[in-house]
Amino acid sequence: MIAALTIALVTAVAARPPETLAAECRAKNFPFMHIDRFNAMIAGPGQVRMTPIDWTSLSPERQHELIWTLAFHASCAAGRYKMVDVRILDLDGHVLRRQKVSTETAGACHGDIAGGSPNTPWYRC
Repeated sequence: MIAALTIALVTAVAARPPETLAAECRAKNFPFMHIDRFNAMIAGPGQVRMTPIDWTSLSPERQHELIWTLAFHASCAAGRYKMVDVRILDLDGHVLRRQKVSTETAGACHGDIAGGSPNTPWYRC
């Protein structure tokens, strides 16, 4: 019941115009300004490679920050807000973490994933 209510609230959020994304991308100088501080290398839109030790040494808050940084990196590369399949990979390309993130609702939800699965997140708005 709560999940259905949350999903309904998220779908009611008005879409943000592409101009807003362009301004965010310029202001934040995506992606390089933010990825270096995680000791990670960009492997593609929404993806980084890093050692498992570097990933597990990040606090949950820093992991969350990296996932959202990658989601916005992918949106900047695509030129639109969208659902992003974020992947944290080890140096050999094996998945350390995979999470779908919607940058379409981030303005209202501030990236606060409340539950769901890696394929179908729902947000606490």
